[in-house]
Amino acid sequence: MAPPFYTREQLFQAPTITGIISQIDVPGSLFQRTYVPRGLNERVTGRTASWDLFNNTRSIGTVSAPRAQANTRSRKPYGNRSVQMIRMFEKMPIWDEDLNKYRPPGGQFNQIDEMGLAWVKSQLRFFSTIFRNTREWCLSRMFRGGFSAKISGESFQLVEKGDANAYITVDYGIPAEHTGTVNGIFTDEWDTPATTIVNQFLELDKYHARVNSRPLRHVWLNGTTAQYLMENEQLQSVRGTSMRIFDSITQRPIDENSKLPDTGYDIVFGALPLIRFHVYNQGLVKSGTPEDFASQIDSANFEHFIPDDYIMIHPEPGDWMGMMTGSELVRENLQSEPIMRYGFHGWSMPFLNPSGYEIFQVDNFMPILYEPYAIYYIKVANRS
Repeated sequence: MAPPFYTREQLFQAPTITGIISQIDVPGSLFQRTYVPRGLNERVTGRTASWDLFNNTRSIGTVSAPRAQANTRSRKPYGNRSVQMIRMFEKMPIWDEDLNKYRPPGGQFNQIDEMGLAWVKSQLRFFSTIFRNTREWCLSRMFRGGFSAKISGESFQLVEKGDANAYITVDYGIPAEHTGTVNGIFTDEWDTPATTIVNQFLELDKYHARVNSRPLRHVWLNGTTAQYLMENEQLQSVRGTSMRIFDSITQRPIDENSKLPDTGYDIVFGALPLIRFHVYNQGLVKSGTPEDFASQIDSANFEHFIPDDYIMIHPEPGDWMGMMTGSELVRENLQSEPIMRYGFHGWSMPFLNPSGYEIFQVDNFMPILYEPYAIYYIKVANRS
């Protein structure tokens, strides 16, 4: 029986990715799967976009005496915001001689990897995951206020906002009060068991009703910070000293397109039943980290999405944020016409001497925070 035949285009097509990031469903994309599907997502031609601001009003009207002329109401002003999207554009060479591997990766010696299909698929999965990771990293930093990029040769490397070598900075405009103690509400730190955490959230709810009004329902933190909640005296006393401190602890389900659930779990405390605490221990390594196993797990390279002693507080996922995708013209081979490709896209082109193919992937995108007053990023312990 003749072996199956695959065209070069079929062989190099990135699996499961069509340009919509929600289709890259593997552990490590929890923020994208949680927030992007319900966000205000826009697709624009090019890499720049803007939107107008016209806020609701809390004003009340004037009153006038009988037979008096009508009072004049001034028009409400418009505002405007603009964005320049991130562009990722990378290539990976595959030589023709690598397409005839004697056995597939992980296979037995008596198995043949016809046309290198299994080998190329694993490389494409790796290459596509890099792009998925980058979106997840940028989204996590949006919740923390922004990120920067520094020059590295002819390209840029993404770094934390405020990095000493930053050349470009994306600042999402989260108010300073929302990254501090929130007007003194979170002055008392969580590593002290006597801190009145229930009172803090009650005060925060009152403050938030003034500045945004979307009900706050989600708190993100890592396992280290979650320990403070388990030991808090007020959370226990409000619940009842003879009762367990939480109503439920739930492991996240395995996504249908993944083999493993995301690390962490969700907690609902009896004293704060309307708030879900998401314990999330996932993270990524710094840009430029080598791909060997030791470097990928080294604590000097690995950065949690949510650092120790910090919390992120959000409303329900909705149109207060979104993922904007841009576009660019792509000529996929020497004979093809330029085609406008939106968001993530991959293709291949042959080369000679030695013969092979270069796999290209491009992505134009930017996480958008439409309502900066809707979220909080607070250090709740070990400030000194």
